[in-house]
Amino acid sequence: MRPKKVNLTAEQREKILRENWMAHDGRWFLKVAQELGFDVANRLNQITIRSMGKTEAKRFLKESDFGEVKKIENLVYLLEAAWGLYFEGLEYEFKILDKNTLSGILTRCPIFDAVKEAGVKDLYQCACAVRLGGWLEAFGLDGEVFIRKSMMKGDDVCELVLRVKEWKM
Repeated sequence: MRPKKVNLTAEQREKILRENWMAHDGRWFLKVAQELGFDVANRLNQITIRSMGKTEAKRFLKESDFGEVKKIENLVYLLEAAWGLYFEGLEYEFKILDKNTLSGILTRCPIFDAVKEAGVKDLYQCACAVRLGGWLEAFGLDGEVFIRKSMMKGDDVCELVLRVKEWKM
């Protein structure tokens, strides 16, 4: 007798894959920290997340057929669409500060929640800025990303600032 066929919706498959990826990422980090220490785990995580950021942004651009990112409004649009895909449960808002700069305010972050629950928030170095730096690079933009406020450091929100040096015309 054949087993019953399992029918999952696209949303269910996406949820399982996203949750498994996040669990893998967290477990990888903790295992490296246990074996080699938090300094090594943080350094390797920053390198890996930047590289992964470039990869996921390139794939997102290719599949969305968006084209070139030529102004700050394009960047906000792509970030909002990509964050909706990659960061389920993240509560955020992007604000354009000027023609080259935007701010992303996070009021809820599942990664912070997991790090806090694991009891390592004082040891973990957030990789969000390097990930977005990888995205800028994948989008063909010369810029910088830095963390202005961080829940990891005790702030009530995280604030990331993305600044593009100049736009392709």
